[in-house]
Amino acid sequence: MKIIKRINGKNYQVQVSPIPQHKQRHQLPQNKIVNLSREPSNKINLLDNTFMIPVRIESDDRRKCLTIVLDYLIRYFETKIIVCEEGPETIFPSMNKMEWNGSVKHVFRYSTSELFHKTRNINLMAAQSTTPYITYLDSDVLFRPNQYVNALETVRRGELDFCYPFNQQNHNIPKHLRDVIQLTLNLDSVENQITFRHPQPPVGGCLFMNKDKFISINGMNPNMVSWGPEDEELIYRIKKLDYRLGAVPGKLFHVDHDRTPNSSDANSHFLANNAEYDKVKAMSKEELSAYITTWRLV
Repeated sequence: MKIIKRINGKNYQVQVSPIPQHKQRHQLPQNKIVNLSREPSNKINLLDNTFMIPVRIESDDRRKCLTIVLDYLIRYFETKIIVCEEGPETIFPSMNKMEWNGSVKHVFRYSTSELFHKTRNINLMAAQSTTPYITYLDSDVLFRPNQYVNALETVRRGELDFCYPFNQQNHNIPKHLRDVIQLTLNLDSVENQITFRHPQPPVGGCLFMNKDKFISINGMNPNMVSWGPEDEELIYRIKKLDYRLGAVPGKLFHVDHDRTPNSSDANSHFLANNAEYDKVKAMSKEELSAYITTWRLV
């Protein structure tokens, strides 16, 4: 059945499947959305970059956020994507879409722990990537297409070793606007309806990287488990070891979701994570260079 929806003055053609999207298997018909008002002629070529998305799909909220992020990347870019899912069982295959095939590689790491080991998952994806550039990307953040391109181009040209695709405030896309962004895959459709805007850009969320440089600093710190200052520790280490870090202009858009111990300081490893960060900050450059060689990365 085909219907036309009108959102923010634009028409959208929607083919609706009677099967709920999250229960569809990849070989079944999918909900297909065609933006009648804005169809780009070509996707942007980012095939020399791999987006690395670590995730634990512990709620329907998390599933929806990941779906939006993957749809958005594939809508605008010809690129490579690895999703590393961790948990007691895999959920990703039941949400996989046909249009993701060929672009998204799924890696599952079995774990019965309630704590998400994000740092090791990122290191695993970096080791499995085959491109000269890699991008750590949270499963709940979006940027305007030109921000991804500008950040990668800055690293490609060798101006920076690590580059954020944003340097401005954090816009929170509330839950009641998630269906809009899922339908439009256009941040213009929701920006003027966002009321909460954090004045400072976050430390993490997304980072474009020269793969060789990321490996040379031994990746993410695997001694940090679940939510904590793992992004701050990485940035401190990049600067301490004399690599070049910067950002390109733009805003970060965060897709809202429920908070769990893996996205707050309620996790049982939070104090240990901070102690690890303090330990790293107390080291000299020489001590830090020696210390990172002792890590079991994955």
